[in-house]
Amino acid sequence: MGLPERLSRFREEGCEALAPLWIEPLPPEEALEALRGREGAVFRIQEARFLGVLGRVDEAQAVLGALGELPAGLGRLREAVARELGAQASAAQAGPEDEKPPMASKTLAEIHARQGDVEGAVAIYREVLARDPDDVEARERLRQLLGTTEEPRPTGAVGRLAEWLERVRAWRRVLGV
Repeated sequence: MGLPERLSRFREEGCEALAPLWIEPLPPEEALEALRGREGAVFRIQEARFLGVLGRVDEAQAVLGALGELPAGLGRLREAVARELGAQASAAQAGPEDEKPPMASKTLAEIHARQGDVEGAVAIYREVLARDPDDVEARERLRQLLGTTEEPRPTGAVGRLAEWLERVRAWRRVLGV
C-alpha cells in the first residue's frame, strides 16, 4: 500500500491527523508531543501506546482508564492497547527466573525451519504435538522435517529406485488409489 492509498484510508476513517505517526514513524517522545493537545479518544489511545513503548505503563493505563464509553472500533483498539500494556507490566514485574519461553506454535517452527534450524523446528513441533496430539498438520510437518535430518538419501541404483518409489507413492496419493 503506497502513501496515497494510506492517506486516503486515513481520510476515510477520519484519522488523517494521525497519518504521520504510521506513515513516517516518529521516535516515541516526538510522537507523544505530536499527540498532546489534540482532542479525541483515538489520540488518547495512541498516547497510551507510546507511553507504554517508553516504559511508562502506569501512566499509559491511567490515560486509557480516563476514556469513557467508546464506539466499537475504538473500544477494540483501546482493548488491544490495554492488553499490550498488561503484557508489558507483567514482563516488567517478572524476574529473570520467572521468564517463560515463547509459546510454541507452528508458525515459530516454520520460521526456524526456513532459517535452517531444523532441530529447533523439530523441538517446537514436538511441543505443539504435546499440547495437541491430534494436530495432523503439525504431525505431517514433523515427519517431513525428521526425514530431512535423517541419513542422506542413497545414491546410484538404490537412490534411483527410492526416488521412483517416492514418485509412485505421490501419484497414488494424488489419484486416491
